[in-house]
Amino acid sequence: GWLDENADRPFFSFFHTFEVRDPFRARDPWASQFGADLEDSPDNSVVVKPVTAGKTAGPSQGARLVWPDGSSQNEDALSSEQLASLISLYDSGIAHVDEALGLLFTKLRELKLERDTLVIVTSNHGEALGERGRVGHRHLADEDLRVPLVFVFPRRLEDARVIPGTARSVDVLPTVLDLLGLPPVEGIDGTSLVPLMEDKP
Repeated sequence: GWLDENADRPFFSFFHTFEVRDPFRARDPWASQFGADLEDSPDNSVVVKPVTAGKTAGPSQGARLVWPDGSSQNEDALSSEQLASLISLYDSGIAHVDEALGLLFTKLRELKLERDTLVIVTSNHGEALGERGRVGHRHLADEDLRVPLVFVFPRRLEDARVIPGTARSVDVLPTVLDLLGLPPVEGIDGTSLVPLMEDKP
């Protein structure tokens, strides 16, 4: 509805979701496709709770996973069945968000805004799902740090490409300004990724 009301003028929309992270829950109708063994309900979530040393808040010493039935396990002591269940919940959440994004992109196409709308899909962190005995996003490891960064802007970026190398979250703003032909902001961290996209030296 918001897009219908604002389609005739420039707009900025920020779509943020917590669906693909803990607490992990099944999302219908995809849960059964991925083998999730919980029903789709907030009460059926698997919660990741950081464990700290002592009673005062401090650096996390790991995490415990709390299941809907009240049972809990340390992250490094999950059975293969529990880990498979957790991954199936995570995958159903990805499918849920994928459908939502599909509806958004379809609406842009219906309003004939697809070519002139810059769409960026990214995440602020990943999720460990058993790698190195960890679950969640508390460590500086690939599963926590390596996330998608996708730019779609048909008017300027015509060919789909995968660009190797490392980008940073602070590079998003300079890249947006560059793609839209707006002047750069002085004194900020980050650099435009457009030269990489367009193969400029």
